Amino acid sequence: MRNYAFLFTGLLAFTVHAEPQSGAGQPPEPESAVAATWVEHDVNFYFFGMSLEHSIYYDCDALAAKVERLLRLAGARRDLNVRAYGCYGGADRVSIMIHADLHFHSPTLTPPTGDAAPREPQPAAAQWKPVKLQLGRTSDFDVGDCMLVEQFKRQVLKYFDVRNVTSNLPCDISVGSPHTKASLAFEALTAAPAAEEESILAEKEAKKRDDQMKSERKN
Repeated sequence: MRNYAFLFTGLLAFTVHAEPQSGAGQPPEPESAVAATWVEHDVNFYFFGMSLEHSIYYDCDALAAKVERLLRLAGARRDLNVRAYGCYGGADRVSIMIHADLHFHSPTLTPPTGDAAPREPQPAAAQWKPVKLQLGRTSDFDVGDCMLVEQFKRQVLKYFDVRNVTSNLPCDISVGSPHTKASLAFEALTAAPAAEEESILAEKEAKKRDDQMKSERKN
């Protein structure tokens, strides 16, 4: 997979990583665990990489990988799925317009009710995790990702339990400017790894029971 985005005038290289927010002094005290519930999401994400100043292109695999990373930072469970479309001629062809179908679970303190309520709600032990994404300094995200991060913030972040969201995303100024300090920071409700594994296993067992009952009814 070629993992890149580039201007119509040149190429930008990338590295990968997430950067938790931290203060200048002692590390912050860990948040107390809270009782949350897993909720399932199906979201359509549309990337448009043209502005007055420049144009940004991704191949579909590269965009999907970056969106997956953003979803994890925001609190999505590890079994998420991102399918990107619009790179005509193959997933390694670049495009300025890409559509992605996002399927993921995230912990919430306000689960849906009524018809939208899950049939078997799964509990999730979670805590508030501070996250800071600074383009050009946080691994996996360069200054050329500004429009992608801004559009993710506008279209997708609202589906998560996040608080204290702050952003500085001046995506129309020249890419690579030494004065550019594009960033996105927030606190995300994030489940403990053990809670993720428990919920994934519980869903697999529930699906197995459903498949067995369907098979018995057919017989």
